[in-house]
Amino acid sequence: DDWRNRYYTPIKDHLPKKYRAKYDALAIKYGTPPEDTGEIISWNGGKSPLSKEELTGMSAEDTVQYFAAYKTPDDPFERHSSNSLGMVFAEMVKDNPQKYVSAISLFKEKKLRPIYFYNFIRGLKESLQNGGQFQWEPVVNLCHDLIFQENLVSTPAHQDEQDWRTVRQTIADFMGDALGRGDNNPPVSLQEKVWDIISEL
Repeated sequence: DDWRNRYYTPIKDHLPKKYRAKYDALAIKYGTPPEDTGEIISWNGGKSPLSKEELTGMSAEDTVQYFAAYKTPDDPFERHSSNSLGMVFAEMVKDNPQKYVSAISLFKEKKLRPIYFYNFIRGLKESLQNGGQFQWEPVVNLCHDLIFQENLVSTPAHQDEQDWRTVRQTIADFMGDALGRGDNNPPVSLQEKVWDIISEL
């Protein structure tokens, strides 16, 4: 429940009564969590198989196709890794979120592994914190689908990649940050889906 406390804190003033009661109980139990800056943590394993410059030069559609086709090396000492590739992707999303938001339907169609959804959401969160702009409807729909639709499920390539539980927690952090902001919140028209996501998490 500690992660729920971290999630609810930034949006505590916007919570419906039943969720505010849950937050108050968690705050008493765990105290006030430290501020989440949204900083993307670097990976110390192998390098990305493509540089940020190389990936930036690709269309969003070609990027998704590359992720879908990329095979993680079996050798743990291989100089390339999907983790580093994912972190580079998060930086790209931070810099140009709408480019990749426009390809969300392809993310779902190709059933990308959790690591790419994780870094996509992380990149959106950092973009939001840096004043980035993007269309909310496809993003909220994606988060809703990832929480409720089982047919999107794929599996991590190995134990060092993020799994769906980590993706769900990242969605919780992202939504908490988005709703706790005074600007660029999800529009009122998406409120029902947003609260569906919150209540499920």
